[in-house]
Amino acid sequence: MYTDNAKLIADLYVEYCYEQIQIQNQRKLNLIAKKREQRQKKKSMLFFSSLSILLIVVCICFIHFELKLQRDMKKISNLQSQVTKITDMNTDTQKRMEQNTNYNQIQQQACSYGMHYPLSGDVIYYAPQKNDYMLQLNAIPNQ
Repeated sequence: MYTDNAKLIADLYVEYCYEQIQIQNQRKLNLIAKKREQRQKKKSMLFFSSLSILLIVVCICFIHFELKLQRDMKKISNLQSQVTKITDMNTDTQKRMEQNTNYNQIQQQACSYGMHYPLSGDVIYYAPQKNDYMLQLNAIPNQ
C-alpha cells in the first residue's frame, strides 16, 4: 500500500509538474503573441503615419504649385497688358509722326541738295544668281 500511495503521489506530482510546465508554456506563448501583436501595431502605426505625412507633403506641394501658377498667370496678364499699352502708344506715335511729316518739303530739300529722280540711263538692272542674296564685291557693270 505504501508503494501504491507513493506511486499515486508520484503520478500526481508528475501531472502537477506537467500542468505547471503547460501553464508556463501557455504564459510564454501568450507573452510572445502579445509582443508580436504590439510589433504589428507599431508597424501599422508607423506605416499609416508615414503615409499620412507623405499625403500632407503632396498636398502642400500641390497647393504651392497652384499658387505659383496663379501668381505667374497674373504676371503674364500684367505683362500682356503692358505690351498692349506700349503697342498702342507706338501705333499712336507712328501715326502722329506720319501726320507731321511734310513729304513736299522733304522733296524740295532733297532737290536743293542736288538729288533727283533717276533717269532711264541711271537705272542698271541686274539679274541675280540662284541664291537668295547677293554680295557686291565689285562695282556694278555698266552694261
